[in-house]
Amino acid sequence: MRAFAAPPISYAPLLAWLWNGNLHEEVQRQQLRAMRAAGFGGVVFRAAYGHTADYLSDEWVNLVCAGINECQSLGLKVWLSDDDSGPSGTCGGRIPYHRPDLSSYYLKFHIQDVAAIDALSWRPPQVTGTLLYALAMPLLGTPPRPDFARAATLTRVTPERAASLIADLGTNARVFTFSQERDGYVDLMNPEVTRIFLESTHGRYRAALGDSMGKTVEGFFVHEPTLWNPTESAETQRFPWSPLFMDYFAKHAGYDILEWLPALITDFGDDAARLRQEFWQVIMSMTEEAFWKPLTTWARDNNLCYTGYPRGQEPLNTMIAQQGDAVPIYRLLHPPGVAAPKLQASQHTLSLGRGLQARLSASVAALAGEPRVMAETWGDSGWSATLQERITSLHHLLRQGVNCFVPNAAFATIRGQRQRQAPPSEMHQPYWPQWKHFADYITRCSYALSKGKTGARVGLLWPARSGWAHHHPRGHRLTRWVEEDLYATALLLDEVNFEFLLLPEEDLCAAQCQEKQLLCGTAQVPLEMIVLPSVTTLSWAAWRKLEEFVAHGGKVVCLGLLPRWSERGRDREIEDHIGKVMSVTISDLYESYAIMENAGQAPTTVGYPITREDVSGGRWNCYQPRLNADIKDAFLRVRKLLKESLTPELETQATDILYARRILPEVEEVEEEATLVTSSQPDGVSNLSEADISQKIETPVPEAAAVVEEVAQDNTFDWDQPFDWDEDAAPQKQEAAGTATGAGAQASEAVPASSSADDLAEDDSQPENDSEGDGSFIDGDFLVRDASLSSSEYLNSGGDLFFIFNAAEEAQHINLRLRPSREGTPHLLDAWTGEIRKLPVWMPFPPEDGGGLSLSLDLAALEAHLLWIRPAANPQNPRLDNIERATFHVEAFDGRVASGYATENGVHRIAVRHGNRLGRFSSEEVTVPSPILFDDTWNAVRRGPNVLLGNDWQWQHGRNELGTNRWFGGEKWQPIPPRQSFDFNSPATLQAAPQIDLNGIITFLTTFEVVSSPHSLYLQFDPLDTAFKLYLNGEPLDPCAPPYPNESQWADAEWQWFDLSVAEIGKNTLACLVDYRERKTVANPLYTPDLIPEVPRLVGDFALTEKMAIKATEPMLLGDGSWHDQGLPFYSGAVEYRQWVNIPPDWNGCRVFLEMSRMRDVAAVWMNGRACGVRMAEPYRFDVTRRVLKGAQNEVRLRIWNTAEAALEGHLKPPQPSGMLGPVRIVAYPIVYPMVEAKTVS
Repeated sequence: MRAFAAPPISYAPLLAWLWNGNLHEEVQRQQLRAMRAAGFGGVVFRAAYGHTADYLSDEWVNLVCAGINECQSLGLKVWLSDDDSGPSGTCGGRIPYHRPDLSSYYLKFHIQDVAAIDALSWRPPQVTGTLLYALAMPLLGTPPRPDFARAATLTRVTPERAASLIADLGTNARVFTFSQERDGYVDLMNPEVTRIFLESTHGRYRAALGDSMGKTVEGFFVHEPTLWNPTESAETQRFPWSPLFMDYFAKHAGYDILEWLPALITDFGDDAARLRQEFWQVIMSMTEEAFWKPLTTWARDNNLCYTGYPRGQEPLNTMIAQQGDAVPIYRLLHPPGVAAPKLQASQHTLSLGRGLQARLSASVAALAGEPRVMAETWGDSGWSATLQERITSLHHLLRQGVNCFVPNAAFATIRGQRQRQAPPSEMHQPYWPQWKHFADYITRCSYALSKGKTGARVGLLWPARSGWAHHHPRGHRLTRWVEEDLYATALLLDEVNFEFLLLPEEDLCAAQCQEKQLLCGTAQVPLEMIVLPSVTTLSWAAWRKLEEFVAHGGKVVCLGLLPRWSERGRDREIEDHIGKVMSVTISDLYESYAIMENAGQAPTTVGYPITREDVSGGRWNCYQPRLNADIKDAFLRVRKLLKESLTPELETQATDILYARRILPEVEEVEEEATLVTSSQPDGVSNLSEADISQKIETPVPEAAAVVEEVAQDNTFDWDQPFDWDEDAAPQKQEAAGTATGAGAQASEAVPASSSADDLAEDDSQPENDSEGDGSFIDGDFLVRDASLSSSEYLNSGGDLFFIFNAAEEAQHINLRLRPSREGTPHLLDAWTGEIRKLPVWMPFPPEDGGGLSLSLDLAALEAHLLWIRPAANPQNPRLDNIERATFHVEAFDGRVASGYATENGVHRIAVRHGNRLGRFSSEEVTVPSPILFDDTWNAVRRGPNVLLGNDWQWQHGRNELGTNRWFGGEKWQPIPPRQSFDFNSPATLQAAPQIDLNGIITFLTTFEVVSSPHSLYLQFDPLDTAFKLYLNGEPLDPCAPPYPNESQWADAEWQWFDLSVAEIGKNTLACLVDYRERKTVANPLYTPDLIPEVPRLVGDFALTEKMAIKATEPMLLGDGSWHDQGLPFYSGAVEYRQWVNIPPDWNGCRVFLEMSRMRDVAAVWMNGRACGVRMAEPYRFDVTRRVLKGAQNEVRLRIWNTAEAALEGHLKPPQPSGMLGPVRIVAYPIVYPMVEAKTVS
């Protein structure tokens, strides 16, 4: 952890940079420099709809080379997206266009029930491709079921002969037909596709970039290849296919699949499940050999990496349909990657459902010893997505194992329709200048959680085989049950606080057993418990491995359906064998699931918990929580089974606490050279050099403590003094942590990362440093030792790192019981500031009580902490440097003096242990002052131009540049139809308002009202891809220089600006004449031109009336609540709130905090002109102790940034609330420092 404060740049986030406009070299340089300043360590170059250069042309490659050269000068790493806007593999659509024989194929099926009396009139369904196979079976019984024994083959006969064969069956029949169809993607099972793809794309870059490959260019980024193109059709009657498939299948499976095709969609006897498994295994093998391996091999041979993700990663059925299984793909990618779900209202859903894709990718990486897992994050989340929502999503992904982040995206431009292309664009958000703090936070978290190896001891079997055995494009209840139970089991493990890996069956079969452990994967991850969700199908090799594991003392817990199928198909032998081991009748479980699905009640004799102990100490557990209608009771039974089998490494009674654990190496790994993480620290906290920390810092303490130092050099205490508390001296056994009372909140009060002057405003300089140079600071009449220590001081490593996340929507005080792999002392790693702080309040547990330690934390809503359990330097001679209990917030303890602050009145105490004796020591009595609540009305100032989204344009054919008001609203004028949002599945939707006949000359017209002259007024206009001219009240307008180059972060370099300062009092008319005879031609065939004016956006220094008329700016007062409801309906940017507050003189000797109850989205605070920090997530609490003037008036300034939603989309829907949404207060807590009294040493 030596580099935690300033990690290597390789751990910084990468930014997906969408080239969707005219990205000339000067724009490249400006945007890349902005990315570097924002804390990004690299860039993913990605083509996007809207770029003008033809993909892979000389112009395109020259732009890529120029961008890479700029990145090299800035120290940025580059990843190249390996295709144009769509899924990878097509060379920008060239392969399927020029080689239609290499297009993707799918197997389409039709099912027809034919009545006996209609048999002779039957005709086969119309197919556009090649008919492969047709089969008719008689329907017998009630309900009718196909009779496979009497099936009639209809292939290669005339329709009349086929109808005759159906009639010969003599009864109602079911007819199956299968055809080979083509769609618009490429055949990933054809190696010729990959050969052309590598030659045309990778080879082209290799030749152009030369030595940059493998240096500045780290690798390629693959984007959503799939077995068939789901955007071509919404059909549910298809399987992936290739013209090469049948020969490949016959070679590897040993038989012709043609006559077995009905087994893919119906119960074709006991062998049907075997056929389905073999079908998907061959599909995956073909794709791996033809596509994935050649790509990753080429990259490795050229000293490059290959990352990205396939399409359809959502477990389980979606993944099977589009990939078969993503596990083999994850094994080949370096690092493996996922597309994280877009931000949504409740981020807790990331712990289940689609969130399992991140867990699966991270599990494959952990088993392979791959230290990094990539996630492309936050794309298509909308302009309203806040940094708090991003941070919440980040925490979910971090605890699932992701530690390499690619925010998606930064748009080269948001001109015209592009602002609707799956936003947001990070660079166009008003809070972009503050992104540096978030980037540093991501970098430190990624660095810390990349160290060492996973601490998971539980494996949750990945039931891919069960999915293959029953998959049906229209759905199958067995695969649905398996998928639902997989999610439910994962959620149960989270709620019971068991970290787990998803364990593929292949890794299970190859694992090695040792005493009580199963060594899995090439990394030999030691798992101590294997959990099976519902598993309908399991190979014999996997089951034998589980039996071997239990015989070695391992624990197996089955929490759903048990197997009735194996690799052989329907397998009664494996069903009977497992049933005997588990002491259950497996068929009863399936019947009970069906009863429950039909709203019945399962028999009480089915689904009760079963436990069997092995002589080795191993343990079999079997329980079906789905069959228990009492959800709470089911949860308690599962928790009991799991905890009786394996003691968890983290326990807490709090809900919604999620965590991950890393086991750090005992020898520090060799770090990369330097980092460029430069986030400034709070005053008084500095990143010390190794020379600085080579000498021990001794800090003065209060006078009474100085006496203690003089007489207590051997740290020997008088344990015979009388106790003040009534608690027993001996430690009490507890089921969960809860021993460090009250003062455990020390971890939550990290001083927020403060901003540099450049980050905040040109006139807001950073204050001088109050630090005494020794880690102390002076405030009034007291001197306090700062609890922070430079991370460079910790040159040793090892121990356990816990990432603890409060996923609840409210703050929680949590008691934790931790059982690390080695005994040690807890330290907080503050990823916002880079500090590592030793936690002073915690209680160790002796080995006979289970070992480990307990501590308490205060976590804000959706907040996370990194806790490092640092191994003791000398376990045989522990130091007395921790407090077991305290009644106040302890910030530091050096064995003599405990310093901190009290949040309650009275005398405050600490308890320190020596052997089996507990000494209690007290402070003086203190009284907590009453908080000061700010007035709910603030003086406020915009820190950027105001915005009015005006009336949308109306149009008519012909020239009407005068655009007089008498025409407006007449029959000749037509409204513009609603503009469509961009849909990646259908690029044609990028065209706006296709209903308008865009020929000849068209005049677009709108009006706005002015009631008093504004200080400034401009029209921001998105240029069109044809000739146009603008008029104000009949007078022509010429573009002017951008008036707000810095203040409006949401502004775009490609926009044009027009000065409207000559606008008249009253109604004004804007006209736009567009000549569609002069449309621009663009080389990119996928480019969709901008031909319709966007909603007019008026920008400037003005205010708005209630009727949206423009008036002169007036002094502004804002209260609690959204500023959109207080006169700024379309404003995106920063607003500064200002108020004066009197701080009482008796606040000397107190810690002082400013607390904001609710706000959105990013906040910064100044006290008396001196910066106090920036916060972009809960808790919005600022330490202002060294900024307030006691006994005087204090100026308080709060600056709040919102998102770009209001300025870009405020005309479509009411924007989310912005600004200060709740009360603000200042609180003071008296400083206390109880001292451990010493006995004089003779």
